[in-house]
Amino acid sequence: MRKVMAGMDLHGNNVMVGIVDDQGARLQHRRLACELPEIIEFLAPYKAELESIAVESTFNWYWLVDGLRAAGFPVVLANPVRLLRFLGQRVRGILYHGIHHQRLPYQNAPKVR
Repeated sequence: MRKVMAGMDLHGNNVMVGIVDDQGARLQHRRLACELPEIIEFLAPYKAELESIAVESTFNWYWLVDGLRAAGFPVVLANPVRLLRFLGQRVRGILYHGIHHQRLPYQNAPKVR
């Protein structure tokens, strides 16, 4: 079974979600409303394959992480400062863009908790 990883860039009224497989192939990406049912519906087809969903630990992450964990998704928090050091550059939406645009190679992505 292939392994899949997701990255989420959470904003006040939307969340960018990028999903890649263990070969770095982009599987899906979308901007969604900050509505937990909509986010869970988007992720549901990948649930069995998801190794982790990384969410940037910004000011408003609690509801998303708690809701996804309650729904049985493997969620980890990512420290934006540590990701900056890993990437060596600042990009907007560092986690989503790092994963989705392959600035964070799947195999070499930093461990985030």
